[in-house]
Amino acid sequence: SPRGMSLVTEHALNIGEVLRIECPLLSAVARVVVARESHNIATKFMVGIEFITVDFIRQQGSLFSSRA
Repeated sequence: SPRGMSLVTEHALNIGEVLRIECPLLSAVARVVVARESHNIATKFMVGIEFITVDFIRQQGSLFSSRA
């Protein structure tokens, strides 16, 4: 989503916590809005984040594209 994303992690995060995310697709500062324990042993926690700032490095893709 352009407003946020979901993450899976092995670490517990708290609602309201602010994260910096750097990856090949985007650079962002985001706030944790949902945090819950996962039922999957490999991915212990599910986290929903809302972007405070975001820069999409790859502008082309299924969500964002310069072509119709």
